[in-house]
Amino acid sequence: MKTNRFLLVAIVAAGITCLICFTGCASTDMVETPATPVLAGDWILASAVAHGAEAGIPSGESITLSLDENGGDLYALYGFSGVNNYTGSASVTGNDFIVGPMAVTMVAGDPEHTQFEQLYFSVLNTVHSYTITDTALVLSSADGNSSLVFVPLVLDGTSWTLTGYNTGDAVVSVALDLEVPGLEFTTDGTVSGFAGVNRVTGSVVTDKTLRTVSFSQLATTRMAGSPDAMALEQIYLDLLGKTQVYQMSGSTLRLMTADGMTLLVFTKTDIQ
Repeated sequence: MKTNRFLLVAIVAAGITCLICFTGCASTDMVETPATPVLAGDWILASAVAHGAEAGIPSGESITLSLDENGGDLYALYGFSGVNNYTGSASVTGNDFIVGPMAVTMVAGDPEHTQFEQLYFSVLNTVHSYTITDTALVLSSADGNSSLVFVPLVLDGTSWTLTGYNTGDAVVSVALDLEVPGLEFTTDGTVSGFAGVNRVTGSVVTDKTLRTVSFSQLATTRMAGSPDAMALEQIYLDLLGKTQVYQMSGSTLRLMTADGMTLLVFTKTDIQ
């Protein structure tokens, strides 16, 4: 009888141990580690502070910063500064962010935009550290008196008007006597717009870090138009279907193939 009692106690104890182990393991598996924000990608300037004073960004201006991993601690750095395009590199170690020499185009602008562009570069060149979250990238000077605050630049919630398309030989502008196609990206993975004659809707999948974009299930209304308008629409839809990556800089969007060939060029428009 004692042997049976001891055996029963042993079985119950083993069962409790297994239950505890199972519960503990299950709880551990259910804990998700928060994803680390990714520095690489596209950013748009939201605010700037120079020498302790807030600097107002010119109305309607889209100043951008793009970062690509370039091996080790190096990042390729480029963007649009309000008047000109710029390119360079940055060394990132821990929270240190050091900007290297930059090349800048030489386009002239009006006094307001030129002045802010100069201020932007003066702050960018003093950047010494960064902090990043899912919603913002902050670049700060060593003394903390100057900073640039960027937010993610994404396709979601943006609207664009076509300015150029690839004919197979060159990227050309839309003829003046034709209605111009446009594209609008929603925040729920769909896309819509005007294709030249008909309305177009479909699905879109994007990756803001890899800058990939894929259109699918594109459907149009069934209206007829002039031969030239119908030809443009067909080219436009075909190029959308071939798009694999995108590039945003300032108020310009380029849709391209994976090897970098430009298919469609758009300028940003306000969503009504």
